[in-house]
Amino acid sequence: MLAQGDVRAFDELYERWWEKCLDAAFKRLGDRSASEDIVQNLFIRLWENRVTLDIAHVPAYLMAGVRYGVLDHLAKKKNSDRFFTLFDAILSNSVIEKVTDSDSADDRLMAVDLMKWVMAYGEGLPEKRKQVFISHVRDRLTKKEIAEKMGIDLKTVERHLLLALRGLKDHIATVIAAILVSQS
Repeated sequence: MLAQGDVRAFDELYERWWEKCLDAAFKRLGDRSASEDIVQNLFIRLWENRVTLDIAHVPAYLMAGVRYGVLDHLAKKKNSDRFFTLFDAILSNSVIEKVTDSDSADDRLMAVDLMKWVMAYGEGLPEKRKQVFISHVRDRLTKKEIAEKMGIDLKTVERHLLLALRGLKDHIATVIAAILVSQS
């Protein structure tokens, strides 16, 4: 009935299996929101592919879908954790050491993409803030060195960096999404 587009059949499956699938995902992740997303995506795919699916045993199909959804979520989380490690390394001026210490080509590619984005962000800042930010991130200068180089007060350098980093963190969700999609 589902293969023929019967909405009542889908509703019945949803009502019977939603909680069981959610419980299975939650037991593996311990994250209710992520578990709900996984199960929701499973049922969306079930409906979208209803015509081409050949499901012999619905419970086995749904539980396998939950397992694969959890594994996919964990893989993306792992990439996200690597991303944040590299992001922190860039902001603390140790990205070169982090990347060269890594054996992972994915980490190196992610770091290159991230650094490009961070530098592009820096180019869009007001001139003084841009100079401070780029000196700190690309040239790896300390706040004190930047103050001396630019002939400005250390507190001014700190303020420019604070504002630049706040702006960067406000826009980081877009970067995470873009980099993780490109890594998939």
